[in-house]
Amino acid sequence: MTKDPPSPIEGAVYPEIKREDIELGHQLGVGTFGAVFCGTWHYAPGEQRVVALKKVFVLEKEAQILSKIRHRNIIHFYGICKSMSDFFIVTDYAENGSLFDYLHNDKIASIDFTTTLKWAEQIAQALHYLHFEATDTIIHRDLKSKNVVIDAKLVCKICDFGTSKDLTHSCTAPTWGGTAAWMRLMEKCWKMNPKERLNMKEILGELHHISRNSETQKECSEFLEKENWHEEIIKQKQQVDKMRKNLEKRIVKLQATEKIMRNRIRNEAIIDAALRQPPPENVLQWNEYHSAWWIKTILQAQEADFVERVQAAIFRHRITGARLLEISQKDLEYLGINKLGTRIEVMRAIRALKEDHNRFKHFPTLSHSHKLHLEKVHGHAHIPNQVTSSESIILVLGMNLRITDNIRRFKFYVDIDYNEIQFQTVLNRSTTGSY
Repeated sequence: MTKDPPSPIEGAVYPEIKREDIELGHQLGVGTFGAVFCGTWHYAPGEQRVVALKKVFVLEKEAQILSKIRHRNIIHFYGICKSMSDFFIVTDYAENGSLFDYLHNDKIASIDFTTTLKWAEQIAQALHYLHFEATDTIIHRDLKSKNVVIDAKLVCKICDFGTSKDLTHSCTAPTWGGTAAWMRLMEKCWKMNPKERLNMKEILGELHHISRNSETQKECSEFLEKENWHEEIIKQKQQVDKMRKNLEKRIVKLQATEKIMRNRIRNEAIIDAALRQPPPENVLQWNEYHSAWWIKTILQAQEADFVERVQAAIFRHRITGARLLEISQKDLEYLGINKLGTRIEVMRAIRALKEDHNRFKHFPTLSHSHKLHLEKVHGHAHIPNQVTSSESIILVLGMNLRITDNIRRFKFYVDIDYNEIQFQTVLNRSTTGSY
């Protein structure tokens, strides 16, 4: 006669099982608080049983809860096995694994409604026991298909009592905008206020009613037919595809905005660095950064985004000072200046820039004249080891009028308003200086 294993309800809070009586097997999976293994428990000489071993680092309330309950639809608890610094919670072994794996196993034929209803009743009976019939009222708090196992006789059993979740704020809400069949049946179960939800007695009553009502069974059986859900699945898939496309468009738009911002920051930094010194007097020596700075001064009354787009076009097309002088109204339109009034304003500024360039070309400044002279004499604008500098001298232009009828009664003169010491310093400098 086979000897039954010791009951966890009698005696201590939970019985301890010797480590040498446990033979550890392969890993079955990972639970909320530890890995689960298959093993063999040699509970008596010549007697053994295949069990599930949940490895945990700390014994918390799960073992204590399991030791206080016993129900045909709750995993059977045998005891605790201490192993080094860890513990094994020893329970029944469910040959068919979790309900989640069973439902998603393609090798298993489709499950009929009778089996589905039977499993629902078994799970509800287990919860009813925990809520109303157990020694202490127990709330599982993490009931899901992965925490329900199926034994060799296709009986559902609840397991994994190690979780602790806020019952009010950790509930799971449906994500679809439509109303699926199971959501209609469980509508009251999703109420935020616990007092408005169905309790397990009411749910069991509903399940018993379905099992006795053939018409209701027929309606519920139709929910399991994939063909009946084909149209709804297509509709939901289209909604998901639409949401995905909208998200992709927003991502592309965001990436484009980020790129514009990076370019704006880079261009502004380069322009600021390039223009710490004034632009060259000769517009032909301007690069695109000088041109961008110049267009910003012309369009300073316009919106900042518009000015930045025009500056970006100047960088993109490398509009240097020489090219700036050759720009036409059509070119300005191509650069993004679409308003006629703005183009006229820019063209007027370009004409003024051309006039300044012509004056500079034919009547250069003293410093530029000196550079031109050096280029003519030496072939370049600088002489090795030469120190050049500029001095500011105030020239006074005057006119004397003599009281006479002579046509030479006007006398013009140029004088220098200088300090004797400063002027002597200027004279002592190199004669090649740019004065």
